[in-house]
Amino acid sequence: RLEFERLLDGAKLYMRHHKVPRAMQRRVQRWYDYSWSRGRIQGGGDINTALGLLPDKLRTELALHVNLLTLKKVSIFKECQPEFLHDLVLKMKAYIFTPGDLICRKGEVAREMFIIADGILEVISETGKVLTTMKAG
Repeated sequence: RLEFERLLDGAKLYMRHHKVPRAMQRRVQRWYDYSWSRGRIQGGGDINTALGLLPDKLRTELALHVNLLTLKKVSIFKECQPEFLHDLVLKMKAYIFTPGDLICRKGEVAREMFIIADGILEVISETGKVLTTMKAG
């Protein structure tokens, strides 16, 4: 039960941080409570795991609210159809990197696309020189 409460607290914090409307927050919490009472979910995992447990419709609404504005800031997606953006939003996962974290190296095979939602990213050469700085979007 303690692990489930931790998972639920993480989901609540995530929704408050992203200013999810109260009505949607209540729907998510009711779904978690109902699923727990029926033995359908256990505790453990992270916020991506927790949100992945939601039913498709509720997960879609939540993902659209949280990620659509971030996605619309990215220049390569400005001319895309709304349906494509909705599908893409559902594939997005949140990651938090701290100063000094290495995200990728030159020459590595790309398996992910990163979108900066907040903060600053530095592109650094092999010699340690800052080549460019990237911001949100």
